[in-house]
Amino acid sequence: MCGFAGYYYKLSSQKELDEFLDHPEKYVPPLSPNKLPPPELRPKRLTGDEARAMFPQPIELQGYCPVTYLDGKCRYVNDDDSLNILEYHLHIFLIQIESALGFEI
Repeated sequence: MCGFAGYYYKLSSQKELDEFLDHPEKYVPPLSPNKLPPPELRPKRLTGDEARAMFPQPIELQGYCPVTYLDGKCRYVNDDDSLNILEYHLHIFLIQIESALGFEI
């Protein structure tokens, strides 16, 4: 994982990390060949009230954080004020830790 211009990037191997670090501006807007999706297609942070208003929409992955679960830690998200609640393509996800977001919302 590395940071550039206020964002964090997780790369698949040391080779990709080295290439990114050599010329990060080549891989991020405005020079990147791929543009970011429009705002309505990006993950959106929700407040607790906004998530409750979507009821009965279930929380995906039974409340597991997809990032920490994928990293093998299989941590269950706690029900407290520090939750990061995201809506992505009409699905609700809970993210355990702020740094797991990997992007600014």
